[in-house]
Amino acid sequence: MLSAEGSRVGNLAGEHMRVKVRVFAMFREMIGAKEVTLELDGSSSVRDVLERLCEIYGIYDKLFDVDGNLKEYVHVLKNGRHINFIGGLAAEVQDGDEIAIFPPAAGG
Repeated sequence: MLSAEGSRVGNLAGEHMRVKVRVFAMFREMIGAKEVTLELDGSSSVRDVLERLCEIYGIYDKLFDVDGNLKEYVHVLKNGRHINFIGGLAAEVQDGDEIAIFPPAAGG
C-alpha cells in the first residue's frame, strides 16, 4: 500500500485523518497500485479526496470534466455505497473511510 500525505488550506481544528482509496482497472494502471492511503487535514468531502488523488497522480482529466463535475462513466463508492445516494461529491468523509473508484464497465 502506498501512502500519500497532503494538507488542505483552511484547516480549522488541525485534525488529521486517513482515507483509503481503492482503484480498479484503468485507474489502477494510472496510479500503479490497487490502493493508496491519503492523509487529509480537517473536514473533507469526497470531492476533496478525489482532487487530492488527482493532484498527486495527475489524473484530473480522467475523473472530472472541464466544469469540475465527475465524469458520467466514473463510479465512486464511499464505504460500499454509491455517492449518488449519500450526498454526491459533497458527502463528508471521516477518518478510516474507504473510497472506491470504478471506471466504465466493459463487456458484452
